[in-house]
Amino acid sequence: MPPPYALLFVLFLLTASTKAFVLPRLNHHRLPCRLHNDVVNLDELDPGLDEGFYIIKSFPADADFGFRRNKSFGDNVVFDNRARPELTTPTNVTLPVALMVLDPPTYPSLSAARKACRKGNVILIRTSQNNSTRIRGRAGDRVHPADTIHIQTRLSNSFYPSLTYAKPAFDLPVIYEDDEIAIVDKPAGIVTYSHRKGGHGRMTVRAALPYCLRPPRNSNGLRQILRRPSPVHRLDKATSGLMVIAKTKGAMIDLSKSFAERSVSKTYTAILNGLPDDDGMADDDGYTLINQPVVGKEAITKWKPLQYSKSLKANNNILTMVEFQPKTGRYHQLRDHSANALSCPIVGDTEHDGGTESALKFRENGMYLCSNKITLPHPTLVDLPSPPPDAPYSFHRSDDGRILLSAALPSIPEKFNKLMSREQQRAEKYSSPS
Repeated sequence: MPPPYALLFVLFLLTASTKAFVLPRLNHHRLPCRLHNDVVNLDELDPGLDEGFYIIKSFPADADFGFRRNKSFGDNVVFDNRARPELTTPTNVTLPVALMVLDPPTYPSLSAARKACRKGNVILIRTSQNNSTRIRGRAGDRVHPADTIHIQTRLSNSFYPSLTYAKPAFDLPVIYEDDEIAIVDKPAGIVTYSHRKGGHGRMTVRAALPYCLRPPRNSNGLRQILRRPSPVHRLDKATSGLMVIAKTKGAMIDLSKSFAERSVSKTYTAILNGLPDDDGMADDDGYTLINQPVVGKEAITKWKPLQYSKSLKANNNILTMVEFQPKTGRYHQLRDHSANALSCPIVGDTEHDGGTESALKFRENGMYLCSNKITLPHPTLVDLPSPPPDAPYSFHRSDDGRILLSAALPSIPEKFNKLMSREQQRAEKYSSPS
């Protein structure tokens, strides 16, 4: 047989479903809160109890806060004390019940209101004899005459107003942006998504995107705006460089199809530990083709050397800066081809460098692989735009009439040139005279 308190709760729910409950002369007032498609103006909001929290709703009570029996329906319907006698008195109610009455859409049930109290989202202002005390509202607290209820939530200066977390502690430069897509420069050491049980928290590209990209300006002609911008592809945690972002569902579908059909051209710069051999098979532009399966699947990469540097720590005492143009997109394709096809692993690649003495000496500064150029069909553009002269992107029309967007980093990461220069200087300084 169910315990007595369970029967009481069922009786309360049945009663609540047939009567509307409001507090007499208690006004529902919303504080100004600019939660629309723009920067959240936190200066217009009162701070909450906790750092990063702001008050978004306020329910002030007047001095006459008494209940009275009234069986009519409308604004003056009051609690039927027979449903839950312990919840109400002639002069006060429990905090969860007050929340249900004041904001039914947000707190449709007693459990939802109690959960808000347990999560610390409710502030209770106690006022007596011109003294005011601000406390964290608990499920067992009662609301008395002249008390005020505040609702606090975490807010931040994000362009996307639905977020409730603080800005991640890293910069994500924007190379290109419009209402449909964006291209950003991912730092090395940052993952694209938070992997399950990965412990990355907010230190992901996905978490940072709403803080650096603006929502589409309007919905006219756009294809279902995404709740937050989303990466279309991934870069390894250790790889830096350009990532393509979708801001609408239509753009996500179109861009994903372009990647699947290999309509996207990507260029990477890397530093290899050693001197790769092109076997004299380079084409007129200096590129050599690698056609070697990765994990049992076809994988094709074009590469050419850009710069050489002497190094006392490197294989064959040479570091080689190369340019890669992958034609397929296999997992770790460039890292695998460097280590296995060219026998020169990427400097800092802890998974493919073989753990040799030479490799271990280069691991301290991360991996030297950067995605620095990308060209893709724009999902919606029909007319050829004219970007500013100094823009890091450009447009041109393909043979089939599509508008192609090309973006490039202004320069490769500074650590690339520093490594090449440092190793060259050390080699020249400490090498024995010939």
